[in-house]
Amino acid sequence: MIDSAKLTQQLLKLEQSKDRGKLSHLRRWWSPATRHYAFPVIAGIAGSYAIDDLPICIVAALFAEHPKHSDKIKNFGTTCRNVAGKNKDTFESHFRRLLSSGPIEADLASALHRIVKRAKKDGTPINFTQLHQDLYKWKYSAEKIKTDWAKEFWSVPDESKLDIPAS
Repeated sequence: MIDSAKLTQQLLKLEQSKDRGKLSHLRRWWSPATRHYAFPVIAGIAGSYAIDDLPICIVAALFAEHPKHSDKIKNFGTTCRNVAGKNKDTFESHFRRLLSSGPIEADLASALHRIVKRAKKDGTPINFTQLHQDLYKWKYSAEKIKTDWAKEFWSVPDESKLDIPAS
């Protein structure tokens, strides 16, 4: 298995190379009919075994959708809080849907994808290293991860630690 930090480094390197074709191929992972376009890119980033590694594939596809990484973001709950901004009440249903997700392949991946597209629209960064770690552990400790995300979403942040782009 590739280390989460190394995966993020490889994805950032891909984004910095401005190879839009490879990023486009990674975005095609979301459709089972075109998923095979993403496989060579995933194998090039993390090795051929990674084609079967769902957390790696999801993080790579999400990164291709919105390649804005920040280590300052604690977890995906923080990202959701930042996306919600002052409209937390209206975004809360989306976050609750994420928290009610079951297995990764069943509905978590699509819930993450919807929120990442919203984060892209707002310019909100994501900690892809932590997201990969969370997805890797999801099968065994999903409830703990959901609790950690919920704590971040419903917490009151220290404004000096927020990593929100200026409007």
